[in-house]
Amino acid sequence: MKRFERRCRIQASHAVAWRWLADFARWPEWTPTVDAVDVLDPGEPGIGTRVRLHQPRLRPAEWMVERWRPECEFAWASRRPGLRSIASHVLTPEPEGCEVVLAFSLEGPLALLAAPMGRKTIERYLALEAAGLKARCEAGA
Repeated sequence: MKRFERRCRIQASHAVAWRWLADFARWPEWTPTVDAVDVLDPGEPGIGTRVRLHQPRLRPAEWMVERWRPECEFAWASRRPGLRSIASHVLTPEPEGCEVVLAFSLEGPLALLAAPMGRKTIERYLALEAAGLKARCEAGA
């Protein structure tokens, strides 16, 4: 497995950050890494919720929530033949706001090949998502 990670401090409460993070349909409003989101399972998100993300330079991919702790974290996964991608989003309260940790992992027989080929895009997207979430949360703080 290959894992990439980005940490960011946000000067807004973790409740505010969670509202933006957990509202999948509104991701295109705050991150340039998502052009559109199709929420495939309407209603309150949780384990099993599926979304299709349309991202620049990538084929649309279906993601399913596998871990869900409201106001704390969620992780979702997407599968392609020979490759499983896992994206986790963790919020930790801090005295002056919160910290977000965004991580992206690759598993499966093709992970050793995909990680070096996608490294620049993965690292760039993690940085853009962290910066976008920070800007959006702090704009309303």
